[in-house]
Amino acid sequence: MKIDENKVSNLMDKLGITREEAIQVIEDDYAIDHNEKLFELDASQKKVAKEMCRVDSEKQKNKGNGIPKKRAKKIDDDKMVLVDAILSAVDGISTDLKTVHEGREFTCLVNGKKFKISISQPRS
Repeated sequence: MKIDENKVSNLMDKLGITREEAIQVIEDDYAIDHNEKLFELDASQKKVAKEMCRVDSEKQKNKGNGIPKKRAKKIDDDKMVLVDAILSAVDGISTDLKTVHEGREFTCLVNGKKFKISISQPRS
């Protein structure tokens, strides 16, 4: 491993350490980056390290003072008017009209053929 003199001088300035200590820090960092074990943790330290690395979805959900955050979905009145108009027009010629996703996707049968009606509002 080649030691970069700029890194050594930077560590010496920032940490206030000797040249030998700076080189040792760089070598230890390199060893850790390449999965070498420089030291072992005892059982209690391993337990703490494992707990700190664990991501618990319940903790993430309840991050805001124990209250899960839920977004209130806005109801688009214009879209609902359009959906009602389309469904009333289709209802006259189709059978077996089903809602797949409320206000967005529907299926129906027309002359024995299944059709899917999907309504979306692009942002642009």
